Amino acid sequence: EGQMVERIHAAHAERVDGVVINAGAWTHYSIGLRDALHILDCPVIEVHMSNIHAREAWRHHSVIADIAKGQIAGFGTDSYLLGLRAAINAAKAQRA
Repeated sequence: EGQMVERIHAAHAERVDGVVINAGAWTHYSIGLRDALHILDCPVIEVHMSNIHAREAWRHHSVIADIAKGQIAGFGTDSYLLGLRAAINAAKAQRA
């Protein structure tokens, strides 16, 4: 988790255009990860391979969702492709 937070801090310093993140179990409880993502000035797209809303009730809550541009879930590995497309479009819109 600490390494992920450090990578997000590096992304901030690098002024990346967007972040696509599958935070796994950290989605549901990592305030440290949420705080790190919150400092970014770029769109954050939350992705999950499975549909977290069709799983156990505790998985329905994401500590990232309120700071993410959007959430994509349930499309397997295609979730990453959809997330990347969303991040590119959101970054273009943010620059316009």
